[in-house]
Amino acid sequence: MTLSRLLTLLFCALVAVGVLRPSLPEAIRDHWSGWVVALAAVTLGVVLLWARSRESREERFEAYLLAVLPLVLAALYLQPQRVASDGIFYYAPLHSLVVDGDLDFENEYRVLGAPAAYFQRTKTGRLPNNFSIGPALLWLPWFVLAHLLGELGLYRPTGFGYPYFTAIATGSVAAGFVGVVCLFRFVRAYFPSGIAFVSTLLVWLATFHIWYMVFEPSMSHAMAMASVAAFLLFTHEGASGVKGFVLLGALSGVVALMRWQNVVFVPVALAVSWSVHGRPRVREIAAAGAAFFLVFSPQLLYWKALYGSFFLIPQGGGYIDWTTPELEAVLFSSRHGLLSWAPVLWLGLLGLPGYIRRQPVLGGSLLVSMLVAWYVNASVYDWWAGASFGSRRFDAALPLFALGIAVSLRWIVWQVERRPLVATAALLGPFVVWNAMLMGVYFGGAIPPDRPASFRQAAADGIELVYNRTGYPPSWPAALRRALASGTPLATYDLEGALVLSNNVDIRMGDNDALYLGRGWTLPSRGRVTTRSTRGVEAEIFVALVEPAPYRLLFEGAPGGGAQLVLNGRPLSELTLGAEGRAEVLVPAARILQGVNRLTFYIKSSEALTLSRISWRRPG
Repeated sequence: MTLSRLLTLLFCALVAVGVLRPSLPEAIRDHWSGWVVALAAVTLGVVLLWARSRESREERFEAYLLAVLPLVLAALYLQPQRVASDGIFYYAPLHSLVVDGDLDFENEYRVLGAPAAYFQRTKTGRLPNNFSIGPALLWLPWFVLAHLLGELGLYRPTGFGYPYFTAIATGSVAAGFVGVVCLFRFVRAYFPSGIAFVSTLLVWLATFHIWYMVFEPSMSHAMAMASVAAFLLFTHEGASGVKGFVLLGALSGVVALMRWQNVVFVPVALAVSWSVHGRPRVREIAAAGAAFFLVFSPQLLYWKALYGSFFLIPQGGGYIDWTTPELEAVLFSSRHGLLSWAPVLWLGLLGLPGYIRRQPVLGGSLLVSMLVAWYVNASVYDWWAGASFGSRRFDAALPLFALGIAVSLRWIVWQVERRPLVATAALLGPFVVWNAMLMGVYFGGAIPPDRPASFRQAAADGIELVYNRTGYPPSWPAALRRALASGTPLATYDLEGALVLSNNVDIRMGDNDALYLGRGWTLPSRGRVTTRSTRGVEAEIFVALVEPAPYRLLFEGAPGGGAQLVLNGRPLSELTLGAEGRAEVLVPAARILQGVNRLTFYIKSSEALTLSRISWRRPG
């Protein structure tokens, strides 16, 4: 048996064991996790052997990408989540059309647990669905195969349950991997194979793309990225003649089918084709347009059936506010900001100017599309994309960042070749940083002077020391601007930039206080109750409140410790913790700001103020 055939059998076995778990023999079910891990490991080994037999570097690098796939499949099968969150609405039309033969989602929504708002019927008498139909169409072969196996008696063919959900999740992984391969080939067209390989691997494994292949595979984002990568690859290879433009239009339709918002990347095709093959003829553009609308027509018909209109924003008129986009927050906020959650994309951003100089038409057209996507995503009312791993709505922009990452990698390799000693010193630098952090933790008293040290706790406290001074580095551009404007510490941008306002705030010192602490606090002291003490004569906390309203401030900690409280720059009250270690301060509504409020403690004696809890309570 050849390695290629063995590899095919191993992948089939891994998928079968992953998808058909409830129907497997008891001997396998009892040790199912072990079977998944073992099959993934053997498949990985065979892929690496197969890679050595590839003749060209390009083929070997593609084989190395394939070597990651069994690990991704194993991770998918070993975690429990399948259809959840927005995935409910991508899955519902698939089940409804195949199993029920209609577009009434009531039973699907009840089984999958849709929110109550989705049970309010539209003017056409159907239940709403704000999400694209494309993922359901892509999953169709996987679902039908699972349904046929159910009809054969392996399990009840209801269209719900583990085999169905895992089958379509496997389809998402397959599509996401196709996108990875297309991305590699696209980047390889402009850069050496090794640079393209590392750039692709970083976009795959160091961004949200891997999350939506493994942990939320029922959402559209892995498939959306794949559609854009395939579209760009075909665009690069060039659409010539009517037939080529028909294919180009069809791929554009697939991009819009996966996520209709990604249609902003479609004009890239015309720009690149013009630069490579000259000005396209009218009939070629017409052929591309016809193919686009033909492929995109299922979405138009879907909207017509559900809402009575071919073109609309299904989420409603309040979904997008074009006048107040959160352009800064959607990039830098710790609330799922694009660059704060995937710092590797900074390499892409820094490399983009170099790529645009090298390829002005492709780079420039992609940049324009990226800027439009940035504005659109920042204008959506939930710019943080709800329960999201990173800024998932930028899925179509990942190929653009891959090009920028490749430019940065090439520069880094060049610098390493020129200055190997500097590169070696940078590689060993973390040892110096760790020692400096450990000194700070020891000096701060968080490590007992004559007792064993917990590596986990020492690392956490050391990172806190750095964080208190620097904030979150991927958010620096926005954090520096805020710090210069308001004088607040860099670390408070994680609170301010998230734009999350609360009515009540409960700060447990040394536990959930990272977003609220300003200057002047010691490292946590851990005993029966975890506390922090003021350091020096001034300490600060910050809270973000919904609106001016009266508040009760409740303090708990060690008895004693006198301080003057200053709220937003104006004296508020004296604070001394009584014999029980408690105190209460009433704050009138006129003293509260909508947004971030700064509470400063000015210590009045040589005794530090030690607190375990600070609570902001709004009556009612």
